[in-house]
Amino acid sequence: MLAGINRMALFSLLTATALQALDLTIATIALPAMTRSLEVDAQSSPWILTTYIVATALATPTAGALSAAVGRRSALLMAVGGLTLASLVCAAAPNLPILLGARLAQGAAAGLIMPLVQATLLDLVPRSSHGRAMSFFGAAVMVGPILGPSIGGVLVDAFGWRTIFLINLPFGVLALLGLGAGLDRVSRQEKLGIDATGLVVFGSGIVALQLLLERGPILGWLSSAKVWLYALVMSLGIVGAVLRAARRRDAFPSLQPFADRNFSVTTACSFLAGFVVISSIALVPMMLENAFGYDAASAGLAMTPRGLGTMAMMLAMNRIVGRVDHRALLWVGVSLSALALLGLAFAAPAWGFAAIAGLTLVQGLGVGLIFTPLSTAAFSFLPVAMRTDATGIFALLRHLGGGIGVAVVSTFAFGQSMGSGRLLDAYRVDFLLLVMVTAVMAAAVALIKTDRPTQETELREAAD
Repeated sequence: MLAGINRMALFSLLTATALQALDLTIATIALPAMTRSLEVDAQSSPWILTTYIVATALATPTAGALSAAVGRRSALLMAVGGLTLASLVCAAAPNLPILLGARLAQGAAAGLIMPLVQATLLDLVPRSSHGRAMSFFGAAVMVGPILGPSIGGVLVDAFGWRTIFLINLPFGVLALLGLGAGLDRVSRQEKLGIDATGLVVFGSGIVALQLLLERGPILGWLSSAKVWLYALVMSLGIVGAVLRAARRRDAFPSLQPFADRNFSVTTACSFLAGFVVISSIALVPMMLENAFGYDAASAGLAMTPRGLGTMAMMLAMNRIVGRVDHRALLWVGVSLSALALLGLAFAAPAWGFAAIAGLTLVQGLGVGLIFTPLSTAAFSFLPVAMRTDATGIFALLRHLGGGIGVAVVSTFAFGQSMGSGRLLDAYRVDFLLLVMVTAVMAAAVALIKTDRPTQETELREAAD
């Protein structure tokens, strides 16, 4: 399987990753049923999703601080246990306030899981197996987007919306038991205190940014006083935290990982990848339904090859990564993604279902070639002690890239009134914008250094 890690620990880590990836997409499908059951008005219902997203964005960069304070193993147990318990409260929620509180806790736990699992996998396996570990990790992340809509739809139709949260309980308990038994000596970090001031300052900026992205299109962007308030708090929080961290080595968030060129470049690429991938996930179904006349089921079915292609390619990375230059894999992945986006930019209703599904498959294969080498190269030269902080920052910027991408393309194409004859042209402009962003990412890949593990680097890592 993977050298340096037992099957129980690997299964538990990947199960936890899949759960946190599942909880956002599966709730999206159940939103109409939840709003009807709890008698929620149309203006309040989006908060069922927004609270989860905001909490995830806030918690993700704090994983390193929590791990340093209580130890990696304890932090993982707290995160998975919190997700499981919050899911139970969500399932039993009698009204909207309790559901929102539980979703907030669920999102915070989910935000901690991804960077903690990624850092743990990198610690447990030798450097020569990092690529294989990231391929398993990436496949687990893709379970949510692939299975969430279909599983959620079946559960809601057959048993009601509460079952989408109850399904987390058995898998959460199994993951907890496996982590407790298999990760007894994971943390190699000295336990340190949390920079509470930095956490509050930076956290307020991230929450304001997420609210700006989520609520901006609804509120009308700069025409709304709330949007201006979000923008002010975001600027003060993020800029203030960065300036403070530049003067103090123990500040939160830590800027030390950015001294490494590979981490800086790959994190920028991760941001751009999030911008392109998440935006395209939103754009393709909208174009198929609004401009091509597809119903929701057919639009969802056309997206299925994309997810399957991504997962298949990530699993195939087991045999490829480490034998081929990271940059070559990234350029092939970026090229496939750009080719698919270019095809979607000039797609027409007369093309038919098979052609659209073929393009989403090509994009999925490209995305699968991007994630693993990008994640592997990001941590190739970082000291072990920086990994948890770095994985939290890496995941946060990918998440923010996706949020900003969706906000940009939605506003650019649909922020103004247009006739039906211009609708398809608006989608084409969006897809061409994504092609250009992909081209920028391809240029940045040239700056990545390739690290080929040797016995000397393995010994140095073990000493750290």
